[in-house]
Amino acid sequence: MVPLLPSIPLTTCPALLRAALQGGEEQRRRCCCSATLMPVVTDLEYDAFIMGQPLDSKQILVVCVTPPQPSGNTHTATRWDVLQDLFRTRNKNRAMPCTQCQMDSFRLVRYEMSAGMAGFGPENVLLQQRHGAAPGMFLMYLKGKLLFVGYIFTSDSCLVEDLQRQICRTRRDHRLGLSLPTDHKFRYHCGVRYDWL
Repeated sequence: MVPLLPSIPLTTCPALLRAALQGGEEQRRRCCCSATLMPVVTDLEYDAFIMGQPLDSKQILVVCVTPPQPSGNTHTATRWDVLQDLFRTRNKNRAMPCTQCQMDSFRLVRYEMSAGMAGFGPENVLLQQRHGAAPGMFLMYLKGKLLFVGYIFTSDSCLVEDLQRQICRTRRDHRLGLSLPTDHKFRYHCGVRYDWL
């Protein structure tokens, strides 16, 4: 296997990390992720990717839980478009977004949750089993610590400002030494409806 460049840790790019864990793509040494589409994190590399944040990092890692393919539902499309536009804006003119985003205050990645149907691509159920996550939810980490699990967008609000406010609250909680247990399960509130799907 060709060694990675020392200045580019393997854990900065989920696609590189996945390839290394699968033992494939031996010649690949740099991020080839899109600057317009959020990189996808799968169950295979999820924990290594999260725990791979440098100990001196101040970056909030935002994991957006989505269905395998964004549906034709208007609410879903709007929310998906908002996130994609934000990602695209933050990574404009970057050839290697996973590497070049390391100094950003936050980073967006996507976790495609499997519909649980065998034979339809990789089974991504880790976040559902561990945290009770569902499409439309967000998880936020800093230095590998889980700081937030929940919904940010509601049925009548899907603004970038909502996400940015939650990132600020999450950063404040981290400064106060607050975090969630690694096996924290999200609890649904009665009467609250989130129709991401």
